[in-house]
Parts: sequence; C-alpha cells; structure tokens
Amino acid sequence: MVKSVPFKLDLPPTIGQVSGYDFKKTQLAWQQSPQWHVLILTFYSGEITVNGSAQRFNEGSAIVVTPGSLANIRRDDCPKNGHFFLHFTAHPEATHLVSLPTISDFAPYLPAFDNLLAMAFDRFLFTKCAAQSVIWTLLWSLSTEPNASAENPSLAKVRDFVDQNLANDFSVADLARVAGISHNHLIRVMREELGVTPQQYVRQKRLETACQLLVSSPEPIKSIAHSVGIPDLQRFNKLVRDAFGASPRELRSQKLVKTSFRDTR
Repeated sequence: MVKSVPFKLDLPPTIGQVSGYDFKKTQLAWQQSPQWHVLILTFYSGEITVNGSAQRFNEGSAIVVTPGSLANIRRDDCPKNGHFFLHFTAHPEATHLVSLPTISDFAPYLPAFDNLLAMAFDRFLFTKCAAQSVIWTLLWSLSTEPNASAENPSLAKVRDFVDQNLANDFSVADLARVAGISHNHLIRVMREELGVTPQQYVRQKRLETACQLLVSSPEPIKSIAHSVGIPDLQRFNKLVRDAFGASPRELRSQKLVKTSFRDTR
C-alpha cells in the first residue's frame, strides 16, 4: 500500500454515508465507491488489503481507502470489535493539498473522537453539520503538508516511469537508470520508503491497475492483461486470483464485492 494520498482540505469536505457498529465477522470485502474516500477508525487490530497490497494495522488505527479501490479487512480476535466507516469527498472549491496517511496510529485520540462522533450521529437525521465538523477536524489531525513528507526524487521518477510504461517490459536495471542511482541503492530506497522491492512494487501496480479496469471498464480481459504488461492470460489469471481471491471474470462481475461480509471462521 502507498503510505499517503493527496487530498484538498482547506474547505469542509462533503460527507457521505457514516456508520459505527460492531464488526462481528472476521472478514469484510468491498469495492469502494468511485465518488467517495472512506476513513475507517478501528477498535481492533488486523490486516487490510487494498488492490492486492496487504498491510497490518493495530488497535486504534485510522485507515484511508481511496475511491474505486477493492478492499478487504481481516479482523484479529480482539476484546473490542467496533469500527467507524466515514465516507467523504473534497469540497469542489477546495484548493489546498495535504497528505493523508493510509494507515496511522490514532489510539490516543480515539476515545475523544468516539464521543464526538456519537453525538454527531445523534444529530445526523437533522443536520450533517456536526458530523462534517468532526470529520474535518479528524482529517486535519491526520494530515501533513506535502513538503513535510516529500518523496525521494529518485523514487518519484520511478513511480512516473512505471505509471507510463505498465504495458511494456522493463527490468530493475532500467528503473535504476531512470532513477539515476545504482541497482542496490534503488532496492534499498524502495524498501525503506515503500516496504517492497522494485519487482513487488511493479507487480502491485500492474495488478492494482488491472483491478480498477476490470471493475470499471468494458475493455476485454485479454486487452486489460496486455495493457498492464501481463500478456500471458494464464499467468494474468493466476496473479489476479492470488492477489484478490477471485478470477478476472469474477472481479468483473463483482461477485466478490456483492458478498460484503465473508465469515472465514
């Protein structure tokens, strides 16, 4: 998973569906709406997978999932199993860009925001203003200025190259040349910044893009496989199934998404 996502926050965000409830199942799978980000506040620990990339999170975490993503949460066996799901999108006139971490430790602040959100929910049928105010404050508390978490320039070059050349075949040595650093230095930078090797990053990016195209585009599966640089359909099917637990055809029909709760006990 990427470490942070850009978001315009100088005006109050538009608020969508908000909910808070006990998560009694052990697994939840869904496709995020193409219009809404979702902020998840968890009272439990577990693992979240977004577009095939998995990451652990602790009790009291704040998790941001971007629009259109295919996501899956596995909950650990914890004394508490509640969470908040807060949908939001940027105000259409907002201009100031901040960075929102995809996963952050929110445990010290969760009790206070738990109370504030509960009061806001009580008023939600009458006005969204209270919920909007709490969520706006919450997002500001999580955010950082983009220059405070500036990306390594070599890594930025690699990201741009990969995005523009997904359909092509390239090696780690090619990425190192684009970045202007040695092969070993590139591996070290990507491990430190992203927690993955160059090969893992490219594979995740190919599969993330494939997933988005499968669920949002009528393009033939074979064409999608070619467009993300995995022209061998048998290998493409295997990689997609390994990453998402479903075949490309099943993802396209959204069978996985329709079954929102999947009990794996």
